[in-house]
Amino acid sequence: MALGLLLVVPGCGRDLEQASNGGEAELTVAAASSLAVVVQGLLDGWAEAGGSPARLTLGPSSTLARQLEEGAPYEVFLSADERWIDELIGSGRLDGASRVELAQGRLVVAVQAGLAAGSARTTAASATDGVFPDGRWATGDPAFVPLGQYAREALVARAEWSTLSTRMIPAGSARAALRLVERGEVDWGVLYRSDAAGSAKVRVLFEVGEELHRPIRYCAAATPRAGASARRFLDELAGREATERFAAHGFAPRAGGGRQR
Repeated sequence: MALGLLLVVPGCGRDLEQASNGGEAELTVAAASSLAVVVQGLLDGWAEAGGSPARLTLGPSSTLARQLEEGAPYEVFLSADERWIDELIGSGRLDGASRVELAQGRLVVAVQAGLAAGSARTTAASATDGVFPDGRWATGDPAFVPLGQYAREALVARAEWSTLSTRMIPAGSARAALRLVERGEVDWGVLYRSDAAGSAKVRVLFEVGEELHRPIRYCAAATPRAGASARRFLDELAGREATERFAAHGFAPRAGGGRQR
């Protein structure tokens, strides 16, 4: 069965790809942009196994959460920040019984792959003694992008935020931050390890210590309006194949056993 997949970046006002849904009920999924490759792969597998056509919307977790609060017709929400899942469960926009922990994330400091080793302060290779490079840098906008919020927490913990924030270029999403580093539009960036691992255009300098920020937990849940297909897809997200796919893309294993609370 062909997958009817629609990739939408909230706010851009146009569809990137759309296919006919063959008259079947559509599975509507909203996911953090940093999950794009993994979720698309899972939906491809879902379609090959006979699942219903799907419509995927990508964007910052906060933007998607606000859309849900405003009545967006999503059935499944995958967030890069578990706090949005908890908030939406608390307001009744998501079904708490359906909550699934998907994986954990890690932060890295990365530069463009072709950048000469001597052009940045790269004397350390570990999170505990890593030295942030000179120059302008990018990460997600801390005002609304989880990646940037985690990065700010880490830099505050290292007492470096007040200095480095003046040279930060805030990006509208985790993927946008990755592109800035890939294109050399900034000297370096704080990115998700999973995004850096999937790009041949960036080079990781060191991993940021987990103790410097709250845990990065990717979670998903269904909305009360979700149909049977959405519930089955959540079961797939809690399964072994999804776990292996997340691991293959640089995500860390989930801390819990899948279904939470």
